[in-house]
Amino acid sequence: MPRRKASLDNNPTTAAMRDGELTFTKRLELSGWHRDHWPRNAQILRELADEMDRLCGQNAMRSVDICINLQRKVMAYNQKLKRVMPLEVRQRGAAKYEYPQGRNYRVNTIGHDEVNAREDLQESFFKHDRHNKY
Repeated sequence: MPRRKASLDNNPTTAAMRDGELTFTKRLELSGWHRDHWPRNAQILRELADEMDRLCGQNAMRSVDICINLQRKVMAYNQKLKRVMPLEVRQRGAAKYEYPQGRNYRVNTIGHDEVNAREDLQESFFKHDRHNKY
């Protein structure tokens, strides 16, 4: 009698992956070039963590259904993170590489001019300490 491979048809997780409902990983993109981004990012991540705890505590759902719902939540919260103000000044996928000030490495400088033109980001390079004379 020939050996058979284990059938994947009886595994709902592999079936969900095969159908495109479930992937191995999900990523979140956080804007972080402005000080106002971080409190809002933290709030959104706390909300996501609460949703994850709530869904992981469900006993009435199959594991694969919990994973699918959690991945959908991550995608929804990723959209919230993309709308944090001030909005991103760059186009996704765009790049403008330059060698800044004679250095021997490239830097993607797209969006630098827009950020440099913002009035709310004009400040000194050094934080002045009133107790330190130097």
